[in-house]
Amino acid sequence: MPRKYTSLTELSKRSQMYETMPVAMTDNLKRSVVISLITGIISTGGLLLISNIPLGRPTDDIIGFTVKLGNGVLSIGHSIAPLMIALNVVCLVLMVGVLIVSWGLTNEVREPIHWIAGVGSIPPIITSTSTGIVVFMLAAVLVLQVIIQILAGIFVLMLIFGFFVSLGSS
Repeated sequence: MPRKYTSLTELSKRSQMYETMPVAMTDNLKRSVVISLITGIISTGGLLLISNIPLGRPTDDIIGFTVKLGNGVLSIGHSIAPLMIALNVVCLVLMVGVLIVSWGLTNEVREPIHWIAGVGSIPPIITSTSTGIVVFMLAAVLVLQVIIQILAGIFVLMLIFGFFVSLGSS
């Protein structure tokens, strides 16, 4: 009974390269995809909200100064919002694609999908950070305006109190 040998060419045609074999996603990569989806959705909503806030009308008093500050921050938000929204939408499409290909992060996938999941999680971090910075700056302007309003109210009360004291001493 003669032995039948397989040639190396035949073996290489039937084999699969190790790099192209499907591999399960690690827990950290799965978590990264989920966090990217969540931050992408939240920061896209925040950027849409920021881009729809109208600029205020500054006046010539001290309050007008804070309105000008707020307008400056809003103009920064208005200028970066379209680019960041587009970046978020592309990344959200990539992450949804990863979810579909991996059947909800449960199936094994090929190496390029791992790279897409890893690289696709970077832009939502950038956009959520930039959205957070703009929101923080708007909050700081709002707090500054409240402080100025309180100080102006205290000043007016001091003037009224001084007026009544001067009436009583005459």
